Amino acid sequence: MTEQEKIPDLPITEVSKLLEDEELPHISVLIPCYLRRKFKPLMLCNLRHLDYPKNKIEVVILQDGPEDLFISKDEVEFFRESLMGAQLNYVYEKDKRRSIGEKRNKLVKMAKHKIVAMMDSDDIYLPTYLRWSVSALKEHKAGITSSASMCFIYPELDYRLTGIRCGYKCQGHEAVMVFTKKHFNSMGGFVSKGKESNMGEGAKLISYNEKNMINLDVCRLMVCVAHKGEVDGEGNTIDKDRFCDAKFEANLNELPHLEVLKMIFNQK
Repeated sequence: MTEQEKIPDLPITEVSKLLEDEELPHISVLIPCYLRRKFKPLMLCNLRHLDYPKNKIEVVILQDGPEDLFISKDEVEFFRESLMGAQLNYVYEKDKRRSIGEKRNKLVKMAKHKIVAMMDSDDIYLPTYLRWSVSALKEHKAGITSSASMCFIYPELDYRLTGIRCGYKCQGHEAVMVFTKKHFNSMGGFVSKGKESNMGEGAKLISYNEKNMINLDVCRLMVCVAHKGEVDGEGNTIDKDRFCDAKFEANLNELPHLEVLKMIFNQK
């Protein structure tokens, strides 16, 4: 991207009223995985603490590559039973290695509900993520919500929190995209081949311009965990060290996620 392609800061869309439990639609939460076995406690923590009726959530996990996410059928059942009423659809493709865009596309096709939410396997998702995003989707009669900003936490730097504004057009953070299947089909899905299929794969869903999405405050949605594969051998899709000195104010101390994260990195 060139300097000329930068766009002005995108205003954050406000949500005037959060939907009540009975107003919330069923939703499919889609989790693409590759070598993320040790992050299972964080995945479970994210899902269990979502402020959303669990009986309206379908969790769809797609794992590919040489290592199954679960070591036994009993572990799958334990994970399922720990979801507090949410449904689980888990698929492991041992002989596949899909791009992240291709994997996200397959997950959408696997989902049974009309609204889907992306959730990456190695990040912290805040309890407000689903209710806030779906309320915005409904209030603004939109096809997709996301954020043009990102928040990071650095376990190697004493769990420092930083944040950035994604300053180029076509930037909407894929890990917090919530959209309707109707919108997904009309836009042609995620980029599944080439360089963009593993970085910026959601560009088509916003027509390569972040003005075409509802831009939400990332502090209501998620915190991206910066790591280089110290835990599981597979680091972040992009190198996040360049963002470690950015200024950001957030408080995770009241959430259980931080303790779970510390447990994961202390076991490396």
